[in-house]
Amino acid sequence: LGSAKAQADKVYQSGAGILATITQEIRTPLYGMLGTLEVLGMTPLNEEQRQQVERIQSASAKLRQFLGGLLDIARMEAGQFALETSAFDPRKLMESAVAQHAALAERKGLLIYGCLDTSVPDCVSGDAGRIRQILGNLLNNAIEFTESGHVVARMRAQGLPDGKVRLDLQVSDSGMGI
Repeated sequence: LGSAKAQADKVYQSGAGILATITQEIRTPLYGMLGTLEVLGMTPLNEEQRQQVERIQSASAKLRQFLGGLLDIARMEAGQFALETSAFDPRKLMESAVAQHAALAERKGLLIYGCLDTSVPDCVSGDAGRIRQILGNLLNNAIEFTESGHVVARMRAQGLPDGKVRLDLQVSDSGMGI
């Protein structure tokens, strides 16, 4: 039984490694494609061409997000996933996340807001990349499944007894819900 379990674990870890390699190999040309699309979007295009470029950009961004998630899963399964801790400004993170989704919301005729509570400090320590990823996923989903109205991202801070601060994020929308 021990030998069979060890062999199964080896196959499982090998699969996670293969998944990570494939995901990484797909991401490289995808980033090249996204860069080329961005440059193409800056050139003079008629309205139909611009709409096509925007659709490709949107689909590519979703693919990039999906591949990033797969890579995270492969890293977790391989025991190589780690949070990165550094100082960052949560206000700027929120503002940039909302700004990055403004064009997508506007194309659907939606209003998008970012509301920062006065309790949010100028500087915190944590994994800004993961927080940005989570907030981006929530905003993407809210915009995708809202046909009219608005999307609101809120951030507040809650002081903890040990002197640390917990950031609370909330994304709500006027869509039909789950």
